[in-house]
Amino acid sequence: MMLQWLRSLRQQQPVTVVELRRRLAVLRQQQGQMTAARDALALDAMQSDEVAERYQQLDGEAAELARQIQMLEAALPRAERQETEAARQTEAAALARRVEDFFRLTHEARRFIAPILAQQVTGEALTQARKLSQLLAREANALHRLTGDDQFRRPLDPYAQIRDALVHRIERIERARWAKSAPITLLDDTRAAS
Repeated sequence: MMLQWLRSLRQQQPVTVVELRRRLAVLRQQQGQMTAARDALALDAMQSDEVAERYQQLDGEAAELARQIQMLEAALPRAERQETEAARQTEAAALARRVEDFFRLTHEARRFIAPILAQQVTGEALTQARKLSQLLAREANALHRLTGDDQFRRPLDPYAQIRDALVHRIERIERARWAKSAPITLLDDTRAAS
């Protein structure tokens, strides 16, 4: 019976630690029952050949169970080591996949952000906007003094509009930290600047 079970295991997948422990528990239970049955016949075995024969048979079966238990107990540490190593290799492979996926995602993020960053306002553009703002402010000031017309009190300020639009985007980014799944909406530049 045990030999058939062991032969069938050789042809299948490796035996799991759980299966070995389950089989050990079954064999120990059988051995306990067999030993109790054998011991119950001990006294009668001294008076009857038939009972002595049954005692011998049970004793042989108990010894066979003890041998099978010993064999499984000897196999258990190796099975535990194999399962531990297999689990370690599985975890290592899963970690390697996660690391690979992380670097792939990082590469995708770099490809995504490069054109966006390239479209950002440059120092050159900000310098030009500041110059335009200063020129418009000086001219509006002069015209207001000459004409007294209020339309020259608040001239267009390209530098301030760019700054306000950038500040608006930063504020939206900061708010998005608290609403992590909501889409980030931006006002158009004219509304942000006004």
